[in-house]
Amino acid sequence: MAKKINTLMPDQKKMYIKNFKNITFREPSSGGANVVDKVVEISKKDLLGTKTENKFGIFFHETGHAFDVPKPLEKGKMPSLEDVLNTSQKVGLAESTLKDFNHDVYKDIPGFDSLGKRPRRNSKAYKTWNENYMALMDKRSKAEDAFDGEIDKLKKLSPSSRSNLSDMIESADSRLGDYKWSSNPLGMGHAQKNYGYWKDKDIGNAESEFFAEVNSAVATNPESLKLIKKILSEFV
Repeated sequence: MAKKINTLMPDQKKMYIKNFKNITFREPSSGGANVVDKVVEISKKDLLGTKTENKFGIFFHETGHAFDVPKPLEKGKMPSLEDVLNTSQKVGLAESTLKDFNHDVYKDIPGFDSLGKRPRRNSKAYKTWNENYMALMDKRSKAEDAFDGEIDKLKKLSPSSRSNLSDMIESADSRLGDYKWSSNPLGMGHAQKNYGYWKDKDIGNAESEFFAEVNSAVATNPESLKLIKKILSEFV
């Protein structure tokens, strides 16, 4: 693994040299690879890759999670908000990615909140407001149909190239509230129709998964990274 780390891009290599000593590794007691605080549970088999991950992809995904875990509190210290947030939460990773995804789908088409508060149905202003609402709905629906076409194209790519992006689209759409692409949009993901996994901002699942997936893609999967940059151009 040391040889692989030495081949990383300079900034990523620096991150591993700085943080790797703080990570403990052990075989999973049950199930697949996972992270508990600064402990990475991963098997030798996981290092070989899977249908959705290239060789060492799972290793870089899970260590990315471990690096993102907040530092242990000093004994006797009362935790502040800064103490309990993941590093990725502190930089607003999920919100910036959400804006990026929204723009990729709808381009410069505004949201419904741009129409202002709906007037009373029997008021003179309601007719104009409703006409604007219907016109905006039509524009947004056409944009969604166009993005559906992009999704169909992405689904034809190899599972290993689209797995990271699938999770990111799922997370962003769940938080956006559209729920059109919120459950395994490219054939894999975390939600499985349980949108709560992504919605709880305090837990930081969205930020942590984004960071882990990009970390893995940068280290082991150039095709995945290319797709992420295409759909979330401001994110990476």
